[in-house]
Amino acid sequence: MVLSGVPKKNALDDVFWVAVYNLAVHSHEGDTDRFYDILVPFMTGKPLEVSLVEAETSDTPGGVGAWRSPQRSDTPYVRCILEAVHYMLRSPFLIDVFSNDRDRKNTLDKYDR
Repeated sequence: MVLSGVPKKNALDDVFWVAVYNLAVHSHEGDTDRFYDILVPFMTGKPLEVSLVEAETSDTPGGVGAWRSPQRSDTPYVRCILEAVHYMLRSPFLIDVFSNDRDRKNTLDKYDR
């Protein structure tokens, strides 16, 4: 998910980065919920649902669109490759590779399963 329009004040806020650091260093149950329910809305200044809709409808190359769940297994190397392929397939620069958008969407659907 690409968060666009993040105020500079929020991106540089010490409290936000201390909270992110705390989540990264000290693992507790519910850390993912805290990140998405508290920290992301703080960063964007709007509810998470609004940020998700904006990321989904974004036309910028960095706005990869569809919601992607975070890494949950002990195979980050596989997830890294899948995310790279997913991003490349959503890139507007690959439109010439496929004959039409339907072919590109069908290929994306195969990788999303």
